[in-house]
Amino acid sequence: MTRRLLYLNGLAVIAAALNHAIYRVLPPMLAAINLSVGGRLGLAERLSYPNLVLLQILDLVAVAAVPIFLFVSGFFIAISTSRSEKTISWKIVSKRIINLAIPYLIWSIVFLVWTLYRQEMYSFTGLVRAFLVEGVIEPYYYIPMLFTFLLISPLLVPWARDRWFALLLVCTALLFSLPVLYYLTILFPDSAVYRNLYEVFRIWRTPASTFWFALGIVVGFHQPEFKRLIQRLKLMPLIFAILALVLGTFEIHFLGLMTGRVWIQPQFTFSFQVLSLMLLFTYFYFDTVRLPFNSQLNKLGLLSYGIYLIHYPVQVYFVELIQVYMPRVMEFPLVEVVTLVAIGLVIPVLLYEIVNHEIVNRSRLRVYSRLIFG
Repeated sequence: MTRRLLYLNGLAVIAAALNHAIYRVLPPMLAAINLSVGGRLGLAERLSYPNLVLLQILDLVAVAAVPIFLFVSGFFIAISTSRSEKTISWKIVSKRIINLAIPYLIWSIVFLVWTLYRQEMYSFTGLVRAFLVEGVIEPYYYIPMLFTFLLISPLLVPWARDRWFALLLVCTALLFSLPVLYYLTILFPDSAVYRNLYEVFRIWRTPASTFWFALGIVVGFHQPEFKRLIQRLKLMPLIFAILALVLGTFEIHFLGLMTGRVWIQPQFTFSFQVLSLMLLFTYFYFDTVRLPFNSQLNKLGLLSYGIYLIHYPVQVYFVELIQVYMPRVMEFPLVEVVTLVAIGLVIPVLLYEIVNHEIVNRSRLRVYSRLIFG
């Protein structure tokens, strides 16, 4: 099972690049297709509607990237814990946090300077919240959340070893708290209590995401039991994943109609949580199947943290280039998404290859590779 985690990380970083590419393309497309004149769609909008549905389906799958990253991180916490120790040592945890924090701060500062250059200002409290909770840019919210999980991992490990069912039960309740609060804000739009609670959980996603990190630790400690469970379930997770995907697509459309919002983020829905779990189970069911592009995906998995940090700023910059120099590409949203995914993956990998090139290795630049990529 452990040998498949790098490959899974590689799939997750592709999914992250896909999710953020769709995020740059889909909202403007939704605005263009928005039912405006008597609820009737024009010819151009009707032609774009299949693209819209396809992108929303892809987005539902792609948003599973963060749960996968958290699961893999939790799994490695388990296998990094000595059997003779009650919990993971603070030395391992602190070293891991430092290795992740330095590149995170470097790229956050780079993007912050760029936003200041574009005359987008931050208050002091806004900066603190951006670095410690939300991230300087939207995808970076995952990094402070991961730091929090690493910090509490010494507390989670004993539970994952001996009281794993109780741990997962509590984490499951936290997992579904976010979609429940979201639905309550829709059913009771005038309730300030539900709205404020939802905003807190939406911005600070750590409690609702604890399940994925905890699940990784539990599976890491109980691999034989997990394998037996997966084999007993057989293809049921795949069937439930397909059902969750179909229901999730309808759920997004239904929520859009109910709220009047053009853009519904799938990670705040019930279907998404079920889909992510079923995708994980399905992946491990095919544990013995020979996987395509094994070496390439393993390499992406090895570089996944650096790619995650770099790919979104690259995509944002290239969207602006497309808008200025290649506006006709925007008429073909699928082409634009594929282009952004490719650029978001290729540029970070090229940067890594340049920094780690044999010629560069002879210079002092090689020392900074770990600072850039983690």
